[in-house]
Amino acid sequence: VDRAPAIFWTTDRDFRVTPGVGAGLTGLGLAPGQMVGTPFGEYLGTDDPRHPVLAALHSALAGEPAGYELAWAGKAYQGRVEALRDERGAIVGVVGMALDLTEARRSSLVERALLRISEESGRARDLSSFFAALHGIVGELMYARNFYLALLDDAGETLSFPDFVDERDEAPEPRPLGRGLTEYVLRT
Repeated sequence: VDRAPAIFWTTDRDFRVTPGVGAGLTGLGLAPGQMVGTPFGEYLGTDDPRHPVLAALHSALAGEPAGYELAWAGKAYQGRVEALRDERGAIVGVVGMALDLTEARRSSLVERALLRISEESGRARDLSSFFAALHGIVGELMYARNFYLALLDDAGETLSFPDFVDERDEAPEPRPLGRGLTEYVLRT
């Protein structure tokens, strides 16, 4: 549990966190036990019962297991909650887990982008249209308003920049290899 990219917790009937464990806590800057006694709504920054997590908690407290998806604190979570019952079967709180899907979703986005790049390489009419498509695909994954592609000639002596977009600088002319950042990337 301490290594799983997830958070496991229980609450009382007032949705105050009792224990909370899992590697997902550290991703949120929390330590196990740090949330004990804290109302869930306080941690989420809202008491709105329509919030996906709070709505799921209310359902679980009513005896209906519930799931939710949530983009929060720069991460993507999928969660499930259900009633926590005592030895007599009475509902005394909620037990839940939230799986951090951030890395899996990022990997999936990158995988789809690589597939699209591969498809574009066979579909492009010329290098210029391929480079423009590549720039667009990269721009869907990250900030790409300062972006360039560098090509090293067959002799390994000259760099050219067939696709160069920068908010301040103009595209450089082809140049011999030197000691710049592009050359550093090539060397390492």
